[in-house]
Amino acid sequence: MSTLDHLVYAVPDLLEGVAEFAERTGMTPVEGGAHPGGTANFLVGLGEGAYLEIIGPDPSVAGARPRAFGLESLTAPALAAWAVRPVDIDATVRQARQAGYDPGDVQPLSRRKPDGTLLEWRLTRRDDPAGVRPVPFLIDWNVGSCGKWPSDLRWSVMGSDP
Repeated sequence: MSTLDHLVYAVPDLLEGVAEFAERTGMTPVEGGAHPGGTANFLVGLGEGAYLEIIGPDPSVAGARPRAFGLESLTAPALAAWAVRPVDIDATVRQARQAGYDPGDVQPLSRRKPDGTLLEWRLTRRDDPAGVRPVPFLIDWNVGSCGKWPSDLRWSVMGSDP
């Protein structure tokens, strides 16, 4: 069985997108950190271990126009993807391929939280990282690196620091 992990909301300007989200919802996203490849994110807990990821070009990288989630050509915010967390990502990929669907290869990724902590995970990636598809990608959090899914989100749904 798979569980909703997160929704990906792509924005062309990260700080403007976060400010607009906060203004419209009254919830203040938590800074997530920077990814290798020129993206950064802010996060909002949705309860039950799920969250909204607001992702955009890393504001600390001059001229960043990453391909992920179509950011290199994005002109307006868009819900770009969603992720599910299967019990066994490798088995789920095998089963999907046997059924005629290729969710992509499982690859490692990481990001540093603002406090310097390294979060590591594995997810399925397709050949075209800019492609936006209605089918979710799969994610498997490296429990050794973060204890479980990004636990700092359990409180952010309330919009305040712990």
